[in-house]
Amino acid sequence: MNRSRILQPIFFIIVLFSVLDFYRNVRTNRNENRSVVNYSVIQTSKRSKIGNVKGDIGLNDSSLTKNGIFWSDLAETFVPKGLTLNDSLKLVERLRSKVVTSLTPGTVTLCGNSKGGKVILEDGTIMCAKYKRKWRSVYAEALAYYLSRLLRLDNVPEVILASTDPYSERWKRVNISALSWQGNETVALVAWQRDCRHKTMMPQTIRNAFLKEEPVTNRTIHTSISLKRNSTLTAELIQWGTIIIFDNLIGHYDRLIQIHRTDQFSGTRSLHNSIMSSKGKIWLIDHERAFFYYQERYNMPPTYFYKTIIPFYDKILKTMCVFQSSLVERLQMLSEQPSPFKSLWDLASLHEPLMDTIPKDLRSEVYAKLFNLRLKEIMSWIRQCK
Repeated sequence: MNRSRILQPIFFIIVLFSVLDFYRNVRTNRNENRSVVNYSVIQTSKRSKIGNVKGDIGLNDSSLTKNGIFWSDLAETFVPKGLTLNDSLKLVERLRSKVVTSLTPGTVTLCGNSKGGKVILEDGTIMCAKYKRKWRSVYAEALAYYLSRLLRLDNVPEVILASTDPYSERWKRVNISALSWQGNETVALVAWQRDCRHKTMMPQTIRNAFLKEEPVTNRTIHTSISLKRNSTLTAELIQWGTIIIFDNLIGHYDRLIQIHRTDQFSGTRSLHNSIMSSKGKIWLIDHERAFFYYQERYNMPPTYFYKTIIPFYDKILKTMCVFQSSLVERLQMLSEQPSPFKSLWDLASLHEPLMDTIPKDLRSEVYAKLFNLRLKEIMSWIRQCK
């Protein structure tokens, strides 16, 4: 089959997203009677003066939300920013061309898992090598990254897939057998985020919503004195709301659900598989147990997820009724595709040469159905919030 015909739908999605971004920026700047350039400068100024202040920032009842269910533009300036879509994809291509000059075992605090490794590239970049004989968990790392970019999120580190050919240009300076790696396996190389040693705890606002089964709404935020006075708390709440949607969509088995299993949301456990920067940005890492990984590991039927994982995700999804507007727009566009999961896979294949080396079987169809189902559930909940 002609590859260009296969990739036509994903090019259409990318074009739509780009056009939407353009008109959103034009509309926003027109409403504020500012040019695009000046608006960017003003937003940066707001962030430096407000975004990192923990004291009273003097916000009124309508400053943090807009249109009933969305965070305001001002509130979103409180969230530390990562790389743009274009810059992130350029970084991926640059990393793909680099030679590995050092390969050492991972540690508990750096690239830790049983066969993971700390990789240093020729330009000094540190990456974490995810080596798993269960190859689907390796590909899940790449899928999670490209999904984040498809949704225009910037909180999942860059990922490249690499074959462990000891004679290749990439690996010839190191000894992969020192980590008990086999040749010609696929590893995921994940960009390491510096200055990220902090932990993030579930916001009290979300914990209360989960325990009381009453979602955080526009009214909740407007009546919260702490949110109006503390931009750091607002930034955390925004990020956690997005994490809840993201993990719902990918069926992550080792992040939010671990809080539920270990302390029943008592507030004593930090968010697993995440790191926070000194500026307060929450990075989502370790997605090898995403995309319903445990179905493969334990050979469990789809009904297993309806009894364990999905009921939990249904409940925690309904803790938030305020969202990032850009995220909702892209979820809507993705949901309108004939096969949302295929659109995600096509995007990953477009940028990652090794994606199409993964064998296709019945489990691939099950993953796709579960992903598409979760997307429908998320969109249904957002409509209810309106």
